Amino acid sequence: MKRIISLLLILCLLCGCKAEATTDLTALVAETAAVLLERTPEPSFGSVGGEWAVFGLCRWGGELPDGWLEGYEERLSEYVAGCSGILHERKYTEYSRVVLAVTAMGGDAADVAGYDLTAPLEDFDQTVFQGVNGAIYALLALDCGNYGSEDVRTKYVSHILDSELSSGGWALMGDAPEADLTAMALQALAKYRSDSAVSEAVDRGVKVLAGCSFDTSEAVSQAIVACVELGLDAEDYLGRLLAFRTEDGLFRHTMESDGDALATEQAFYALVALKNGALYRMTANTCTIEVRCDTLLSHMDELTDGKAALVPEDGVLLARTTVEFEAGETVFDVFRRCLRDQNIHFEYVDARAYDSVYIEGIGNLYEFDCGERSGWMFSVNGVFPSLGCSAYPLSNGDAIVFHYTCDLGADLEGHG
Repeated sequence: MKRIISLLLILCLLCGCKAEATTDLTALVAETAAVLLERTPEPSFGSVGGEWAVFGLCRWGGELPDGWLEGYEERLSEYVAGCSGILHERKYTEYSRVVLAVTAMGGDAADVAGYDLTAPLEDFDQTVFQGVNGAIYALLALDCGNYGSEDVRTKYVSHILDSELSSGGWALMGDAPEADLTAMALQALAKYRSDSAVSEAVDRGVKVLAGCSFDTSEAVSQAIVACVELGLDAEDYLGRLLAFRTEDGLFRHTMESDGDALATEQAFYALVALKNGALYRMTANTCTIEVRCDTLLSHMDELTDGKAALVPEDGVLLARTTVEFEAGETVFDVFRRCLRDQNIHFEYVDARAYDSVYIEGIGNLYEFDCGERSGWMFSVNGVFPSLGCSAYPLSNGDAIVFHYTCDLGADLEGHG
């Protein structure tokens, strides 16, 4: 009976009825979860039958057998303690894989059997030793639980960008783009698209990925996850993935091979990503927001009469504040909510020509209060975007600053 149901699911999904595809996807995920659980009764440390199975099943969110997750946690802790927290001397993707699994479980990867498994990923040189895939997985791991420093994340982003092929896309070796590595790079870069260099590389990568050959199910799985993380349609890739599915619910590595454990684990978490609309975003989305007018401190004599008293001694109208936000919210959504909560005055107009709102005043300090070139600007992660604040979508970890400028941004660090 299960085999008949599986075949019907595949046929329905490939036929493309949107409402039915959603229902069938839910059933397909549950059925694949059952196969994984049957094949992995006692998960332990390892790339097969270990972290990827745990990661996918935890991200699925369905019911797990009693003691299944606790057993893995116990065996992992014993392993970590036994090797004194050193998972591998050279291959640091071992740390990234475990960090992803532990975070998906709801645990803290900075404290596994008393060892901080995120700490080795701060070692940039050692992490990228094995290639760009080291940087990719380290960035995904650090971002999934807001681990690590901003400095090392910036280095990983730069390394991934520097590793892009001249024709676009990424490869572990050679000059021809590889579908799986290109897709993984796109996953890691997805949340950094506010940077124009990242956005352009992602656009090139998406085009390259569409033209790649997909000889393995793992490559298709990674493409699905990339589409989900980027908010793109993955329907075509889903059809390709289902072609690798066997009658017993496993997924093949290639069309000529039998069902494969690692291929099935990757296919499963790709299906989970497609069903849930996210895979690596495991913690509450947070950003920071700050409002500064310190540029006015050296122009107090140029201010409109009566305005000098509104400028704080340190030029900070709102100290850096951490705010939670929902997927799809913009800089303006967070700005408005935060300033209202803090009872700070602000005023804006709808600038339809720019498809965004325009901030006229904050704390009763308005545009032109310090000359005809003065007013409010905002930056995200140190970059002044070309989009208006209500058109700029937020990513987890973004740092937003609203700045008062006296010279159209020329007096602000990072504006150019």
